[in-house]
Amino acid sequence: GVTAFELDLFGRVRSLSEAALEEYLATESGARSARISLIAEVIDAYLARESARERGLHTERTLASREQSLQLIERRRAEGIGSALDLEQARGLAEQARADLARMEREFRQSTNALTLL
Repeated sequence: GVTAFELDLFGRVRSLSEAALEEYLATESGARSARISLIAEVIDAYLARESARERGLHTERTLASREQSLQLIERRRAEGIGSALDLEQARGLAEQARADLARMEREFRQSTNALTLL
């Protein structure tokens, strides 16, 4: 009777150890999944911020070009060479570039904030 009790005891202990190991591995797997998920979120946020920064730089160059064109057309118009339509189109393009730049700056700030929160 004692030997049977010891065998049951050891079988039960082994079973409990296996359950504890499985629980530990499940917990470890969950923690690993959480780390991987966080790393992926940080990478996504970083790439979004860098993309917004690059688009912002491109938009700044576009705005500078539009403003130069507007100044040239305004001078030509003052000299009686350019048309009112050309002037209005140039103003519209410059204004659109300003709006685009404001949007790009906002996107950059938002993506920087998202990255900071992570």
